[in-house]
Amino acid sequence: MQRAEHVSRRLKLRQLEVLIAVGQSGNMAKAARQLAITQPVVSKTIADLEQTLGMRLFDRDRRGVALTPYGQALLKRSVAVFNDLQTGITELDLMADPTAGELRIGSSDAVASGMVGAIIDRLSQRHPRLIFEVTLGGGLTDLQHRELQSRGLDLIIGRLPVVVPDDLEANILYQEHTLLVTARQSHLVRGRRVRLSQLVDRPWCLPPLDSHPWNLIAEAFRGEGLDLPRQIVTTRSIQVLNSLIATGRYLSFLPGNVLHYCRENLSLKAWSTDVSIPTYPVGILTLKNRTINPATTLFIESAREIVKPLGKGLKQT
Repeated sequence: MQRAEHVSRRLKLRQLEVLIAVGQSGNMAKAARQLAITQPVVSKTIADLEQTLGMRLFDRDRRGVALTPYGQALLKRSVAVFNDLQTGITELDLMADPTAGELRIGSSDAVASGMVGAIIDRLSQRHPRLIFEVTLGGGLTDLQHRELQSRGLDLIIGRLPVVVPDDLEANILYQEHTLLVTARQSHLVRGRRVRLSQLVDRPWCLPPLDSHPWNLIAEAFRGEGLDLPRQIVTTRSIQVLNSLIATGRYLSFLPGNVLHYCRENLSLKAWSTDVSIPTYPVGILTLKNRTINPATTLFIESAREIVKPLGKGLKQT
């Protein structure tokens, strides 16, 4: 603790800024141009920082510089410091106007195509000065988790993991249903209640094999004593899925939120089946023990309003 206090008194934000520039560019000359200072100033700043820490942060050769393990560790923390500082300044600005600012959202394609679009549409009408950035992934991926930790994202919305990481706060919105769908004008399915055994030999477009929805769907087939379909296309893309379903030849299982918010645009039709696929929780993840910005609070409040119909179940044929 004494060493940390001693070092923190001598460290300067400018030194960390130079460290980030050199570490990310791998070249002191490039870093100098980026920061609009001279290369000798960059070299001296890094040397002073290494002397303060008593550790070599860069290995140097004729080709440039490379981070040592110590440098890599400090670079990671330095980036987090500047992200937190930027977030703090933004939060101060937002206190004067909580309806303005930027909201960075992590989600999956399925959730973003349905529910997230509806939430953003409502918020942007109420607060036209808000700026939204949506980053797509496969739910709570390692990348999105790291982005949330480093403040690259303000929140993640989608299927909640079975075990929520200790550093995250989960806000459950509703329990998601998985529905059998075809094109609205498709003749693949007949009758008001469909047996899965009648469809196993048809072409299917389904989620990726390594996804949670795939596991649920595969279990539904096995539960009926059926083999998995042989004619399948797997994708995370709602656009690819829709283009295949629109041919009238493909069936799929989709999350209820896509059906609710995109049914008309995608010309989809949901069907009742003889199988019951377990629901799963959908919600919003934020960093625990961190003050969330006002725009995130507005998003969560709007999300709770938007998803109320989803909690009541969706109409099927």
